Amino acid sequence: MENAVEDKQKETESTSNPDEDNQNEDSGSETFSEEVEPRLKYRRLVNDVADVLSKDVASCIAVHPRFMCMGTEWGRVHLLDHQGNSIKNKQLRHHSVCVSAISIDLAGEYIASCSHDGKVYVYGLYTTNNDMFVNLETLLTSVQIDPHYKKLANYRRFVTGDNKLILHEKTLLSRIRSTTLCDASMEGGVINMSWCTQFIAWATNVGVRVYDIQARTSLGLIKWKRNARYVVRILVS
Repeated sequence: MENAVEDKQKETESTSNPDEDNQNEDSGSETFSEEVEPRLKYRRLVNDVADVLSKDVASCIAVHPRFMCMGTEWGRVHLLDHQGNSIKNKQLRHHSVCVSAISIDLAGEYIASCSHDGKVYVYGLYTTNNDMFVNLETLLTSVQIDPHYKKLANYRRFVTGDNKLILHEKTLLSRIRSTTLCDASMEGGVINMSWCTQFIAWATNVGVRVYDIQARTSLGLIKWKRNARYVVRILVS
């Protein structure tokens, strides 16, 4: 008899409250709805972009208020409007292998692209007078053109990133002078970077470094926190 009473009590304790079950189900459904709801409103690009991606894979993209520029795994560089249509009257230089990064100046008149083939092209959309080309013969991961490339005639320059951060400047005789700003080989190399006014920021496996291009000095390192995941795309505003 005593065993029967104990079994009955255990059965009663193990039975959950229906109201609590409903609350758990409601909270679970709310959590699920929050996860599937898009965090940002978006619209898929169609037109010529859909045709390009049916034959190739996008590897990088740069967006300007007037147009977009997309690089692919096969080394192609496509100039597009914001609806995904190709701008047919502008021919861009293509690379032999995957395009790793693209950068556009503030005026939207000059574009820089780099590739895993080690080559960097800087070309104007309206003139070829200030075009630049370097072959570093290394796997390049990033490139940034001077935001005021068009405006500052004496400072035609851009920076590249791999195991080193290197500044490339056009001299009076149209030669290109390359200067190493930082050795990032001990930190896993330059993953990505951005250039705004006189500041260049770049990310490595250790953290983010900032460099003052006018003072030609490093402003320090912001280390990643341990056991945390980070997006290494840097946006300098």
